[in-house]
Amino acid sequence: MKKTVAVFAVILSIFCISIFDGCGNEYKNKVIVSIEFGSTDYMGGRMYNKFYDFQKMNYSTQHLWGAEPYPDHWEQEDIDLWDSLANYQVRGTFTEEKAAEFFENIKKHGIFELKKRYEPKELILDGGGWCLTITFDDGTAFTSSGSNCSPKQFKEIRKDFEILTGYELFE
Repeated sequence: MKKTVAVFAVILSIFCISIFDGCGNEYKNKVIVSIEFGSTDYMGGRMYNKFYDFQKMNYSTQHLWGAEPYPDHWEQEDIDLWDSLANYQVRGTFTEEKAAEFFENIKKHGIFELKKRYEPKELILDGGGWCLTITFDDGTAFTSSGSNCSPKQFKEIRKDFEILTGYELFE
Protein backbone atom coordinates (compact mmCIF):
# COMPACT_ATOMS: atom_id res chain seq x y z
CA MET A 1 0.00 0.00 0.00
CA LYS A 2 2.79 2.42 0.91
CA LYS A 3 4.49 1.65 -2.42
CA THR A 4 1.29 2.42 -4.33
CA VAL A 5 0.83 5.70 -2.45
CA ALA A 6 4.47 6.67 -3.13
CA VAL A 7 4.15 5.91 -6.86
CA PHE A 8 0.89 7.85 -6.99
CA ALA A 9 2.54 10.81 -5.21
CA VAL A 10 5.42 10.83 -7.73
CA ILE A 11 3.02 10.67 -10.70
CA LEU A 12 0.87 13.43 -9.18
CA SER A 13 3.96 15.59 -8.59
CA ILE A 14 5.13 15.18 -12.20
CA PHE A 15 1.61 15.99 -13.43
CA CYS A 16 1.38 19.13 -11.25
CA ILE A 17 4.80 20.35 -12.33
CA SER A 18 3.92 19.87 -15.99
CA ILE A 19 0.59 21.68 -15.57
CA PHE A 20 1.69 24.54 -13.33
CA ASP A 21 5.15 25.13 -14.78
CA GLY A 22 3.48 26.98 -17.65
CA CYS A 23 3.09 26.35 -21.32
CA GLY A 24 6.09 26.41 -23.58
CA ASN A 25 8.08 23.80 -21.65
CA GLU A 26 9.31 22.48 -24.99
CA TYR A 27 11.32 25.72 -25.26
CA LYS A 28 12.48 25.84 -21.64
CA ASN A 29 16.00 24.48 -22.17
CA LYS A 30 16.55 25.59 -25.76
CA VAL A 31 19.26 28.10 -26.60
CA ILE A 32 17.95 31.25 -28.30
CA VAL A 33 20.24 32.46 -31.10
CA SER A 34 18.09 35.26 -32.48
CA ILE A 35 14.79 37.08 -32.21
CA GLU A 36 13.20 39.01 -35.04
CA PHE A 37 10.30 41.34 -34.44
CA GLY A 38 8.48 43.04 -37.31
CA SER A 39 5.69 45.56 -37.23
CA THR A 40 3.67 46.97 -40.11
CA ASP A 41 1.65 50.15 -40.43
CA TYR A 42 -1.16 49.04 -42.75
CA MET A 43 -2.25 52.50 -43.87
CA GLY A 44 1.25 53.90 -44.40
CA GLY A 45 2.79 50.77 -45.84
CA ARG A 46 5.85 51.06 -43.61
CA MET A 47 7.47 48.04 -42.04
CA TYR A 48 9.87 48.16 -39.11
CA ASN A 49 11.95 45.08 -38.32
CA LYS A 50 14.21 44.53 -35.36
CA PHE A 51 16.77 41.76 -35.13
CA TYR A 52 18.40 40.65 -31.89
CA ASP A 53 21.49 38.48 -32.56
CA PHE A 54 22.53 36.57 -29.44
CA GLN A 55 25.63 35.14 -31.10
CA LYS A 56 27.04 38.55 -32.05
CA MET A 57 25.33 40.21 -29.05
CA ASN A 58 23.90 43.06 -31.11
CA TYR A 59 20.66 44.71 -32.10
CA SER A 60 19.78 45.82 -35.65
CA THR A 61 16.87 47.59 -37.31
CA GLN A 62 15.44 47.66 -40.80
CA HIS A 63 12.84 50.09 -42.14
CA LEU A 64 10.99 49.38 -45.35
CA TRP A 65 8.60 51.51 -47.34
CA GLY A 66 6.00 49.05 -48.52
CA ALA A 67 4.01 51.32 -50.80
CA GLU A 68 5.16 52.51 -54.20
CA PRO A 69 5.49 55.17 -55.30
CA TYR A 70 6.92 57.16 -52.41
CA PRO A 71 4.85 60.11 -51.21
CA ASP A 72 4.73 62.97 -53.72
CA HIS A 73 6.22 65.48 -51.28
CA TRP A 74 9.39 63.43 -50.75
CA GLU A 75 12.60 64.79 -52.22
CA GLN A 76 15.19 62.40 -53.70
CA GLU A 77 17.31 62.69 -50.55
CA ASP A 78 14.32 61.50 -48.49
CA ILE A 79 13.91 58.50 -50.79
CA ASP A 80 17.66 57.73 -50.68
CA LEU A 81 17.67 57.92 -46.89
CA TRP A 82 14.66 55.62 -46.59
CA ASP A 83 16.15 53.17 -49.11
CA SER A 84 19.42 53.10 -47.15
CA LEU A 85 17.47 51.93 -44.12
CA ALA A 86 16.18 48.89 -46.05
CA ASN A 87 19.31 46.98 -45.03
CA TYR A 88 19.67 45.94 -41.42
CA GLN A 89 21.83 48.41 -39.53
CA VAL A 90 23.44 47.58 -36.20
CA ARG A 91 22.13 50.00 -33.59
CA GLY A 92 23.81 48.70 -30.46
CA THR A 93 25.29 45.85 -28.48
CA PHE A 94 24.53 44.13 -25.20
CA THR A 95 26.46 41.90 -22.81
CA GLU A 96 26.02 38.18 -22.18
CA GLU A 97 24.85 39.07 -18.67
CA LYS A 98 22.13 41.37 -20.04
CA ALA A 99 21.11 38.67 -22.53
CA ALA A 100 20.86 36.05 -19.74
CA GLU A 101 18.70 38.43 -17.66
CA PHE A 102 16.57 39.16 -20.75
CA PHE A 103 15.99 35.42 -21.41
CA GLU A 104 14.95 34.89 -17.81
CA ASN A 105 12.54 37.84 -17.92
CA ILE A 106 10.85 37.00 -21.23
CA LYS A 107 10.26 33.44 -20.03
CA LYS A 108 8.90 34.72 -16.70
CA HIS A 109 6.60 37.12 -18.57
CA GLY A 110 5.16 34.32 -20.71
CA ILE A 111 6.72 34.78 -24.13
CA PHE A 112 6.42 31.06 -24.89
CA GLU A 113 2.77 31.10 -23.84
CA LEU A 114 1.85 33.40 -26.73
CA LYS A 115 -0.68 32.01 -29.19
CA LYS A 116 0.35 31.52 -32.80
CA ARG A 117 -2.04 34.24 -34.01
CA TYR A 118 -3.96 37.19 -32.52
CA GLU A 119 -6.82 38.83 -34.39
CA PRO A 120 -9.66 41.10 -33.24
CA LYS A 121 -13.21 39.82 -33.20
CA GLU A 122 -14.36 42.75 -35.38
CA LEU A 123 -13.08 43.69 -38.82
CA ILE A 124 -10.57 46.56 -38.66
CA LEU A 125 -9.43 48.03 -41.98
CA ASP A 126 -6.43 50.00 -40.77
CA GLY A 127 -4.03 49.76 -37.88
CA GLY A 128 -1.09 47.44 -37.90
CA GLY A 129 0.33 44.01 -37.51
CA TRP A 130 3.30 42.35 -35.89
CA CYS A 131 5.29 39.11 -36.05
CA LEU A 132 7.72 37.68 -33.50
CA THR A 133 10.09 34.85 -34.42
CA ILE A 134 12.49 33.28 -31.93
CA THR A 135 15.11 30.99 -33.49
CA PHE A 136 16.95 28.34 -31.48
CA ASP A 137 20.39 26.79 -31.97
CA ASP A 138 18.83 23.54 -33.19
CA GLY A 139 17.21 25.40 -36.11
CA THR A 140 13.66 25.30 -34.74
CA ALA A 141 11.62 28.45 -34.21
CA PHE A 142 8.76 29.80 -32.15
CA THR A 143 6.50 32.28 -33.96
CA SER A 144 3.58 34.43 -32.87
CA SER A 145 1.86 37.18 -34.84
CA GLY A 146 -1.09 39.50 -34.73
CA SER A 147 -3.20 41.89 -36.73
CA ASN A 148 -4.70 44.81 -34.80
CA CYS A 149 -4.53 42.69 -31.67
CA SER A 150 -1.88 41.69 -29.15
CA PRO A 151 -1.66 39.56 -26.00
CA LYS A 152 -1.98 40.94 -22.49
CA GLN A 153 1.63 40.05 -21.61
CA PHE A 154 3.03 42.31 -24.35
CA LYS A 155 3.38 45.20 -21.93
CA GLU A 156 5.91 43.34 -19.79
CA ILE A 157 7.66 41.71 -22.74
CA ARG A 158 8.07 45.12 -24.41
CA LYS A 159 9.78 46.38 -21.25
CA ASP A 160 12.17 43.41 -21.37
CA PHE A 161 13.29 44.34 -24.91
CA GLU A 162 13.75 47.97 -23.87
CA ILE A 163 15.86 46.98 -20.86
CA LEU A 164 18.05 44.80 -23.12
CA THR A 165 18.80 47.47 -25.74
CA GLY A 166 17.59 50.82 -24.43
CA TYR A 167 15.17 51.03 -27.37
CA GLU A 168 11.42 50.44 -27.42
CA LEU A 169 10.13 47.41 -29.29
CA PHE A 170 7.60 49.55 -31.19
CA GLU A 171 9.49 52.68 -32.31
